[in-house]
Amino acid sequence: MTDDGLINRSSGVDAVREQLSEEVVERPGQAIGMFLLAMFVFTTMDGFSKYVTNSGLAPEVVTMLRYTIATSILLPVVLLRWEKRPLSTSQSILGASLIVFSGLYIWARERKLASKVNQG
Repeated sequence: MTDDGLINRSSGVDAVREQLSEEVVERPGQAIGMFLLAMFVFTTMDGFSKYVTNSGLAPEVVTMLRYTIATSILLPVVLLRWEKRPLSTSQSILGASLIVFSGLYIWARERKLASKVNQG
């Protein structure tokens, strides 16, 4: 704080820059590897969905299978790279409610689709 009670913003900005410069480590090999992994996942999901669509499955099932495959490929990588709990947040209630309401929406949507199939 300065003498007139105002916060000196330049010292705060300098402190943040200093902290960020200490934490940032460039890893080009890791970046290239993650990029190649992403390309592999996208290609695998696309090829799998085309193959499964030709077998006559419903689009909803194909979409679910695509994301199941992507999750099964990426989950081991994420768990191996997990360090300082990168997903922890001070707004955990907001994140939890988002997950719960998304799940409720998908569940209600599936029930509506199932009732239409049973009626038709």
